[in-house]
Amino acid sequence: NGNWGNWGEYGPPSKTCDEGFRTRFRKCNNPQPRGFGKPCQGSDRESFLFEFGRCVLKKLDTEFNRFSMGMWKHEEGTPGFLWKIVHQPSRDVTGDGYFLFADSNLRKREDQAKIISDALTPAPKVNRACLKFHYRMHGSGMGLLTVKIKRNSRKPKEVWSAYGDHGNKWVKSRVTLKSSVKFQVLFVAAIGTPQLSHFALDSIYVDNGPCKCQDEYQSCPEWEANGKCDDKKDNETYYWMAKNCKTSCNSCYCKNLADFKKCRRWAEEGYCSSHLTWMSANCQLSCRLCGKLLRILT
Repeated sequence: NGNWGNWGEYGPPSKTCDEGFRTRFRKCNNPQPRGFGKPCQGSDRESFLFEFGRCVLKKLDTEFNRFSMGMWKHEEGTPGFLWKIVHQPSRDVTGDGYFLFADSNLRKREDQAKIISDALTPAPKVNRACLKFHYRMHGSGMGLLTVKIKRNSRKPKEVWSAYGDHGNKWVKSRVTLKSSVKFQVLFVAAIGTPQLSHFALDSIYVDNGPCKCQDEYQSCPEWEANGKCDDKKDNETYYWMAKNCKTSCNSCYCKNLADFKKCRRWAEEGYCSSHLTWMSANCQLSCRLCGKLLRILT
């Protein structure tokens, strides 16, 4: 029987913005199958998805490249304590090296650095927007990072917060912003222990619609155009797309009301046809009915 050899090195990413796949290969040569021996089981390739900055930045997108603040400006906080753009290659999210940094050196506990966005107009009817960003909070004396929404002259309302040490890594986060009137977004960094409470922000995006219905990846429309939302040859791809490309695949409100694993098994056994009425009501996702108008004849 054949047996797999060692994996090779991962190749370069297929794209260097939005998302790109890096792939590695192996050969069935350790040993090769001979005579009536069986071939190696499984795939000869393995890929993982690598995220970069957006290929096309929209008006409300900011990656702080080349020291640009985009739609963000400083808001009054503790005098002299400001968020600053720094350039440290290989330290940011997108790979360009630029990110926003709040340095706690020479500061006092509870000193605050703030940035505020331009006035944003909520999407008609939806009145929801999804704020997406990456933050870094690493240090034994980390303080508090908050996101607030400001409407007119009202006191800003806190909608998200993070406290303490979150590890020496970038953390991806998002929060749904609800408003029927124009609003602004505030990021506030409050120092914990000076010198041990540095904050960083990068890749701040604002997209229309609630966060729960967003595409997780910028490449989702491209994958949808290539038929991945309804991949009949690969159930794993179908379910992955339904979970991660909800806007492109029209799967935000499409779900299995019955037990997910049972729905999946019943669908594979042909129940979507033999028990159409019940399955279309209770196993919509597994019956691949997302975004489709059904006419059920009983």
